[in-house]
Amino acid sequence: MISPRLFPAEFSGPFADIEHQTKGSKSVGSSQIIHPEVATVMNDVVGLPTLEELKIHVHLKLCKPDDLDPAQTPLLQTVITRKGKPCGLFFQAQGPRLVKNYAVWAGDENRILFYNSSGERIAETHLSETPNPDLLVA
Repeated sequence: MISPRLFPAEFSGPFADIEHQTKGSKSVGSSQIIHPEVATVMNDVVGLPTLEELKIHVHLKLCKPDDLDPAQTPLLQTVITRKGKPCGLFFQAQGPRLVKNYAVWAGDENRILFYNSSGERIAETHLSETPNPDLLVA
């Protein structure tokens, strides 16, 4: 299970005009619990210390723009190497009708970049915790 994050109710960052109350969230005192898989902020910060949590986050976020059902959408992954050493992962969610959204986890940069079928960057997640890319099998 991915841990929820807390947003102050009076969030005043660059995305203050975006609705933060989303499906799957609930108010707690002056804060809202927002699950990463339903957050609407384009650039968010999430702690994903295990490879399984990273895969779940990426899969859900790749399915969201095209309203794809994660249970029906296969997620492919490939290890990215630099000088023969693993440094991240390439993910691709394959939907119907040539819909292929993809993401790149750059392990050394602690971020995940998300792209739609047209190649446009649609989101970026900064990671406060990450799996060790050295443990990936190439």
